[in-house]
Amino acid sequence: MRDRVGRVRRLAATVVLPISLLACQGTALAQESGAQPGAAVPETVRLDIPAQPLHEALQAFSRQTGIPLTILPDTPSDMRAAAVSGRMSPEEAVGRLLAGREVPYRFAEGALIVGRGVAAGDTSVQVLDPVRVVGIPEQFSLPAGETGATVIGRELIGAMGTPNRDPMRLLRATPNVVFADDLYAVGNAAGNGTLTEQDLSPARISISGGKDYDNKYLIDGLDNGSIFDVTETNEAHADHIGIHNPLALFTNADLLDEIAIYDSNVPVRYSGFTGGVVSMKLRAPRDVFGGSASISHQRDSWVDYHYEWEEPDATAEKPKFKKTSYDALIDIPLLPGLRSMVGASYVEAEQDRVRTANYDDGTRPATKSTSATYLAGISADLSEALVLDVKGLYSPYTQEYTRWNMANDRQETTKDAYQVTGDLRYTGSAVTAKLTAGYSLRETERDAPDTAYTWRRTGSKTSVCAGGTQCVEGGYGDIADSQENIEIKGEAATTFLTVDWSAGFDFNRTEGTRKRDDEAVHYFSPTVSSAIVCADPNDPGCIAGEQVLTRRNFYPQRDYSADVSTYGLWLQADRTLEVGADYLKSIDLRAGLRADYGDFWENLNWSPRLSTTFNLPADVGLTLAAGRYYGTDTLVYAFYARDPAVVSETRVAASRNVYRNEWAVTTPSYPYLSAEVDTPYSDELTAALTFPLLWGEARAKYIDRDTRDDIAMELASVDGRTVRRPTNNGRIDYRSVSLEWVKTLDNHAFMINGTWSDTDRNILNYLNTPDDEGTTSVYYDGRVVSRGDLSLIADTYGQPVTINAVWTADWFDDRLSTNVTGKYRFSHDEIVATDKTIRVNNSTYYIYEKRTNHGTWRFDLNAVYRIETWTDQHLDLTLTVENLLDSRTYTADANAPYERGRAFWLGAGYRF
Repeated sequence: MRDRVGRVRRLAATVVLPISLLACQGTALAQESGAQPGAAVPETVRLDIPAQPLHEALQAFSRQTGIPLTILPDTPSDMRAAAVSGRMSPEEAVGRLLAGREVPYRFAEGALIVGRGVAAGDTSVQVLDPVRVVGIPEQFSLPAGETGATVIGRELIGAMGTPNRDPMRLLRATPNVVFADDLYAVGNAAGNGTLTEQDLSPARISISGGKDYDNKYLIDGLDNGSIFDVTETNEAHADHIGIHNPLALFTNADLLDEIAIYDSNVPVRYSGFTGGVVSMKLRAPRDVFGGSASISHQRDSWVDYHYEWEEPDATAEKPKFKKTSYDALIDIPLLPGLRSMVGASYVEAEQDRVRTANYDDGTRPATKSTSATYLAGISADLSEALVLDVKGLYSPYTQEYTRWNMANDRQETTKDAYQVTGDLRYTGSAVTAKLTAGYSLRETERDAPDTAYTWRRTGSKTSVCAGGTQCVEGGYGDIADSQENIEIKGEAATTFLTVDWSAGFDFNRTEGTRKRDDEAVHYFSPTVSSAIVCADPNDPGCIAGEQVLTRRNFYPQRDYSADVSTYGLWLQADRTLEVGADYLKSIDLRAGLRADYGDFWENLNWSPRLSTTFNLPADVGLTLAAGRYYGTDTLVYAFYARDPAVVSETRVAASRNVYRNEWAVTTPSYPYLSAEVDTPYSDELTAALTFPLLWGEARAKYIDRDTRDDIAMELASVDGRTVRRPTNNGRIDYRSVSLEWVKTLDNHAFMINGTWSDTDRNILNYLNTPDDEGTTSVYYDGRVVSRGDLSLIADTYGQPVTINAVWTADWFDDRLSTNVTGKYRFSHDEIVATDKTIRVNNSTYYIYEKRTNHGTWRFDLNAVYRIETWTDQHLDLTLTVENLLDSRTYTADANAPYERGRAFWLGAGYRF
């Protein structure tokens, strides 16, 4: 472990920070202004405003500077403003925003007035109060050209509330984002299954029909995707770590400035996905001294559980748990132009696990999980045009586990994750540039007993197991996985021949290592007799005069690595064509091309992306876009191909009732074989219409996406043996129609959206073998049919129609802030495979049945009451109510028979 930490320090110290370009995609952090009309305009301010529609850019300018803003009615709403980043005077910033736009403006009485009606010396224009942020209303806007992006900023993160500090749950009201059906199912107190109150790992999501590991996850622009098999989630697995997640590093939401998601029409700077992009920005240092500290708590008595499983178990108990979260953050300006911050977020969950009466007399061993994020950052203005940001992140995660039907098996899994990032930004009059370099290390280790036994409960084992026929104890040994990333990326932008050009590169080297330092063994299949003789007195699977275990699985030592390096180049051109006709104001064109190469599969992939927006009268915009997205080289098969085979062995008595510690190998399981395949890709067509509706903004969007060459598995004969190897036989077809509406009214901000989607896929993950839809027959509805004719095959992310709503408001002179986030999932039918078979005409078929998933509402409430103490300081009292209406979720099953109903969190915090 010390060697790993030493490597982090050495590599972090040698990370080179050159230059880059083009301000980061996404909406800048909004800050509430307290300036009043007539106040002096500050000499210089530090700004970070991306290219976006003119009105939104001007509002961001007002929020970040505190300068009151008036936008006159004749100011064009379909025009885009240029990106502005760095420290400069407000006059220079506005000049850059409006460069080449021929939109008059002036500063009057400390305020900014924009519009073609502005005349020199005109003092009749009324200066409005500063733009006030309510739940980040700029995030509740629908710019015509950015049809695939949804950005959640700092204030909305705080308003929505994430009690478990899981950033993925901030996306629960986003179109084309689907959470797994079992998100709100929990195991009973015995701990059956892994979906328990103790789990603090990030929720899994599907974006635009993709699988959860098909998404590109980024932290401060660096890759945060796991290279290990994330489909194996069983904590009790003998040879795999069960907490692997599509996110390699778990970061708590309280230390984020922003989380952005792209579900379609993704800019060409992003690659390595066939689902969507989730980009998280860590908290950045501020110019002003200040900070906060908070605590919140939940326990089982504050949760209403519904025991809804159709086959009740009288012995099942409700989960017994408690959770507490702690957060602290402080901004420390060191010198003019030099800022620093440190922050910490920590969540702890402890659950009592009730064993059956057969084990440890039904005692309640508590197991605990912890998730933490520790962040430090420094930001320096090296010049008026050059800014350097450096951040260090440490994110440990621990999870204890014990099986409900096993003795002496306690295990602990830990994930220690580190990331160091350097970011250098240059903002010149003609060129902007940005260079990012980073190093990350994720080490995941399981500590468990190294031998497992399945005994008959007799003789000496009656003291271990109080009842039943079997007595199972022990574990499957210590194993470890580690992932190491070195990444450099840069981009630059300029305007040439009336075209806005941007270009960039990215490099990422990823290495994964899997270790088992000591062999592990599972002994089973007992033979019981008082005449048993153990030829070897040290034989762990033999008890003289009682019983002997005659079979075992042998898990050998392992220590191997696999790595992949990826290289990318991209170029994008943006151009606005002014038309000025009655029926068409202007046309925004965006064309991009990127090339990606991965040295593991050795594929060179070209990705063209095009987007055209027609700006029509009456603030109507029509966007048509097409693009190709390539996935990335997966190392899962490379890892499994290097795994030493698990050896199954057996033994028989050497003579009557005499057993030696000598074993014979039985038939081994099918090994894995790595192979070079094509890179999976998605081809997408999308159309979006943005228009005014009911005093707000609306957008209707259609997505048509086909994923091909998806990684699947096949069983093949190679050199006379059957192997598992990857193929490109997977596919996904996704169609969706969504309608969004947003409105900001005084102290209230509203967002409502609805999505219809249809997903058709022939595999669930990369370790599945696609069914031959035309030849595989099953039994359904009283007859034998082709499986390909069953169009409603169940999918854990199959939610065809959903409605989402968000309402953020301030009350009583801002003393009370509330957020209500709701979702309605419509009822839908699906066809599921059962474990039952039937014989028809001397052939055996699996039985499929129709299941109805009932419609359900879910509303979450987050309320913060502010008590002013001293100037610029206040105490916050927080109440979070999950599932406010105590609705059914219809997620119960045999392993997780309880559904989570209404649940309360209480918290308090202090800000200064």
